[in-house]
Amino acid sequence: MTASPAGQARHRASAAVVALLGLGAVLGLQLTVNRASVERQVERQALEALRRGGYGDYVISVDGRDISLTGQAASLSELYQVKQALLSASGIRAVSTRNVTVLSTGGATAQLTPTPVSSGGPTVTVTIESATIGLSGTVPTEEARTSVVAAAEQVVGPGRVADQLTVDPATDDAVLSALISALSSLDRTATGALQLAGGVLAGYGRLPSARVRAAVGDAARGALSDPSRYVDHFTVDFDALTTNAQQVQDALDALPGVQFAVGGTTLTPADVATVDEAAGLLISHPALRIRVEAHTNDLGDSATNLRLSAHRADAVRTELLVAGVPADRVEAVGYGQTRPVVPNTSDVLRSVNERIAFVVLP
Repeated sequence: MTASPAGQARHRASAAVVALLGLGAVLGLQLTVNRASVERQVERQALEALRRGGYGDYVISVDGRDISLTGQAASLSELYQVKQALLSASGIRAVSTRNVTVLSTGGATAQLTPTPVSSGGPTVTVTIESATIGLSGTVPTEEARTSVVAAAEQVVGPGRVADQLTVDPATDDAVLSALISALSSLDRTATGALQLAGGVLAGYGRLPSARVRAAVGDAARGALSDPSRYVDHFTVDFDALTTNAQQVQDALDALPGVQFAVGGTTLTPADVATVDEAAGLLISHPALRIRVEAHTNDLGDSATNLRLSAHRADAVRTELLVAGVPADRVEAVGYGQTRPVVPNTSDVLRSVNERIAFVVLP
């Protein structure tokens, strides 16, 4: 007996559904197998990284390409060395250190969100990771607590601050302003900690640029009567650091161009970001020196253009020094309109000739 057209259609639809369900099951099984394979590979890479660094006492758990670390670190400095070693391993995307206990130099034990203790002055720990800030410790007043939380929210935004601060009127507000100033200068992409204890403020972890590191340090020292009470253990994070002069030159050449306003010598915010990237490369390669070269097009008087280019080269060099590059590693030269790379026959070509170049010196 031949099925009706409607029955045949229902049969075909049912067969299609069964086929899709079967395909979904196969794909689901394949994804599960692939995930398990990835996690095994990530686990092997992580354990090998810990072994090479001599950090065999840590326990890891793996979720996809993410690592959760459990154990004890002798100091925050060690903890971030461990984390950096893991992040440098192939296949690892992120590392959580929330389950790591840090043993302080004074023998006390503190979590990255430690139980607050009163020691006569504020004892505060600020941790920042994955654009989230954790606050713990003791402050003298509710107003002080509000100020610390507000500074944290300024960096990462409302709703991304875990506030575990407690108020103890027995404490005083010594150097708390330095913590707030340093915290306000952090970048939301930082991974690290600020610790205030015993009247000393210390910074640990990795910051996204030398400029952020300088800003945090300047803010902290500027708020302290004794600047030596700020201890900087921060490092600057550069992914895919280059290994020789030619690769550094290629990286410098690939940076966005520094574009001064017509006749101007002041760096724009975008220019500052570019120069800071150049500074990061130089800080990461302390053996290299560079020359900042400034060039103009042929519009205007040649002597005026020569002076303009010299001022622009100096402005870029100054920003490199502000970002942390030692002065003896940077030269600055203005060439005016004497070295065009293309003919000055149109506005477009003139804009090409008006440029800043970073040249790695032999």
